[in-house]
Amino acid sequence: MKLCIDAGHIALDGGDPLGVIRAHSQRAPVLHWKDYASHLPPHTLSGPPMARHDVMIKYFRVMGAEGVVDWHEWVQILREKHWRGWGVAEMDMSIDPQREILAGIDY
Repeated sequence: MKLCIDAGHIALDGGDPLGVIRAHSQRAPVLHWKDYASHLPPHTLSGPPMARHDVMIKYFRVMGAEGVVDWHEWVQILREKHWRGWGVAEMDMSIDPQREILAGIDY
């Protein structure tokens, strides 16, 4: 079974994105490179999907911009695992997605 590992969503829910790629990078042909400002407090999300998404987007961050994911360690793990796949620089609901994604890639 293949995975699409999203560092931001794992971090948002209080998980360890680095632990996930250490254990499962060989199962992940695609990785979403997105960050979050902090873990979302438990039981914060309720209501319809778009209402929940509106809460989540307040926590989104570009890679390297005040987020919780250690991107240097993320890349090191992928190198050690000889990972080959697609890395998707992602930023949901941005008012300036091109600038933010380019900033993340530059980082």
